[in-house]
Amino acid sequence: MLAASRKVSFMDRTSAAAVGDSSRYAILAANVSKVISTSSGRTLEPVEIKLMERAAELLDKIVQGSKFIEHSEAFVLSDPRENLFTFDHALTALQRVNLSQTSTGLTDIFDLLKSDLHRIAVNNEIEEARRLAIRQFFEELCELFYRDIADSSVSIQDSEFETVSL
Repeated sequence: MLAASRKVSFMDRTSAAAVGDSSRYAILAANVSKVISTSSGRTLEPVEIKLMERAAELLDKIVQGSKFIEHSEAFVLSDPRENLFTFDHALTALQRVNLSQTSTGLTDIFDLLKSDLHRIAVNNEIEEARRLAIRQFFEELCELFYRDIADSSVSIQDSEFETVSL
């Protein structure tokens, strides 16, 4: 029994931090998607505007990771692990939604998404096709972050099983 509790206590802190980030970002992405889908033609509530600001902060992290990947600008990374972690998920979501344009760099695409969120928050004037694409992007992000949480819980259960069965 002592071995089991000892092994769990030495669990990789990086993966524990990633699960915390994934949980936070999954909830954020789900809520952003919900607001975008229900906000057409109306003024956003203050709490919804705050949510869009938090989503823009997430996109800032993604942009930092994108700048690093595209331009090798290590100085732009405020939190390298988190910036690259969020960028990796955003890149996958972008590919699934097909938001990328061939002539535009990834950083520009993520900057445009951030600008779109700002427009939704300020005056809610954005074309419906773009609104749908942004909502789908956040739905995909949500799914990817939830998958991290599920994968982590399976690996923790597997490590506990291995420790107990020894």
